[in-house]
Amino acid sequence: MEEPVMGVIAIYAMSEDDFSTNGLGLLTPSSCTVEWEANGMYELKFEQPIDKTGRWGLIANGCIVKAPVPVRPSPENEVYGQGTVTRSVYRVSAKRAKMYTAKSGRRNKVIARLAKGEELVQLEAGSSGKLRFSRVKGGQCGYVDMGSLEYARAEVIPSGSDGVRRATAREQLFRIYKVEKDTKEGIVSASAMHISYDLRGVVVEGEYELEDATPATAMAGMIAKLNEDTPFVFHYGHLDDDALIEGDYGFKTPVECMLDPDEGFAKQANAWVVRDNFDIFMIPDDTRDNGVTIRRGKNLIGVTATSDAGSVVTRIIPEGKNKDGDPLYLENPNYVESAHVGDYPIVYTQRVKYNVQTAKKKKDADDEERFRTDAETRAKMRELAQKDFEDGADMPEYTLEVDFVTLEDAGAEADEYAALQAVHPYDTVTVYDSLIDLEARVAVTKYEYDVLAGRYDKVTLGDLFQLQSTVYSYNIAGGISGGKIAPGTTDGQIFRTGSIPYDRIASAALSRLGADAVGAVTTHLAGAAASDALVTEIAGIAADQITNANIVRLLPGVSATTLRDAIIEIVDARIQAQS
Repeated sequence: MEEPVMGVIAIYAMSEDDFSTNGLGLLTPSSCTVEWEANGMYELKFEQPIDKTGRWGLIANGCIVKAPVPVRPSPENEVYGQGTVTRSVYRVSAKRAKMYTAKSGRRNKVIARLAKGEELVQLEAGSSGKLRFSRVKGGQCGYVDMGSLEYARAEVIPSGSDGVRRATAREQLFRIYKVEKDTKEGIVSASAMHISYDLRGVVVEGEYELEDATPATAMAGMIAKLNEDTPFVFHYGHLDDDALIEGDYGFKTPVECMLDPDEGFAKQANAWVVRDNFDIFMIPDDTRDNGVTIRRGKNLIGVTATSDAGSVVTRIIPEGKNKDGDPLYLENPNYVESAHVGDYPIVYTQRVKYNVQTAKKKKDADDEERFRTDAETRAKMRELAQKDFEDGADMPEYTLEVDFVTLEDAGAEADEYAALQAVHPYDTVTVYDSLIDLEARVAVTKYEYDVLAGRYDKVTLGDLFQLQSTVYSYNIAGGISGGKIAPGTTDGQIFRTGSIPYDRIASAALSRLGADAVGAVTTHLAGAAASDALVTEIAGIAADQITNANIVRLLPGVSATTLRDAIIEIVDARIQAQS
């Protein structure tokens, strides 16, 4: 299976190493859902009928299932820093090629089968053997033998981009941990954890206590001290060294070390953990904005905005270290104050430790965290405290409860447009609500996904990156700029009856268009023999019934693409009129 197929779920033996085949066979579940949460739960649940096919008998604890679920392109594809990067694109020339988790070794897995003609981007220098590649469509990464490829072209990728054609869903592996057989209902119910939770089977061997360690140091030490080899590859090269990790991680699993909500590396490093089968990425919680918007008059149903000033800090007492490793503080005064300190009834003070120190020797001062004198160290401490305020430490935490229509990717006819509109974990979307003068940029931090239907049941928006408003109390005065991170969550229920796949109709469900829009569609399609009655009938079709076949039946001679473009133009015009 070169491409994920909606609703196709394969099951494998518990010790399987080759996931490029259908394994033990294909299941035919009556329901299958995935729940994902940022730096938290990642679980699949399904129900398989007990019928004459006997497929239910394949389901057992420890077995692995493969299902297409929403996954962002691998962070390995992203270009960091300034300027552009030129990468080589190769094409599969062999009849079949395989993608592996590693170059070699007994823990190596076959993670995908590649079709002839599929394009891959080279991520690792070299011209022979197995090298690191990324699939152009979807962004899955792994090792591919150069002997099965041919050079296609060079591609320039700008900073902040990844050069990947996005796909709504990619195949992920889950290991079954719970099976329930109900003979009365004739159903086998199973629960499975993402394959990354296999890391619960290994621990950090011996004592491992950290104090003021950089995230990269913490991760490297954890990996080096694991009591067993694993097939997992950890990626953490772009974390912020200004963050400090402290805690006792001896005899803990990598899952606990990274994801503990209080002392986990991700929590302390303000990082996100991306789990992509056997690749584990810990990346900065930077914005990843692909231009997807939720707007009143387009796809927004309603917003509830809540502000919480309980964790606001308006005065930071920075702490670094002198050359002897003792605490170093600012002098006269020993704090840095927010420009918004006067916006609150009292001053909110907090000590913050920063990873900066005066070097013992001048030659050591080349390290970006070490400085020649205490004065230089203190200057850096002031700079870091000011950056914390710029990032929103002095602003309330916000949560948004957003009800909106999502338009899912369901086919290839308008694949390019669908890719631009797909929403993935950690993506930042912009919410506009003219009714309360709200503009907010919010990250996807949780979802529930129907694997069989290929669409979200529910999306949660949290991690508020930027919010602008003029209707709140003193807490935000005239508005906010910057990057306040909201630890709360916001539920955005996706109503199936009001949604249409992204690649069918681009901007809004037809059933939500007003009579004026229906008339405008008719006018726009002048000469296509589209009567008011026919266009009105289209607008009344339920979202789950709108198909290309229906459109062709109702509007002979009008392509789905033409109709889609007409509706996009009309809806965008209405949005502009409301702005």
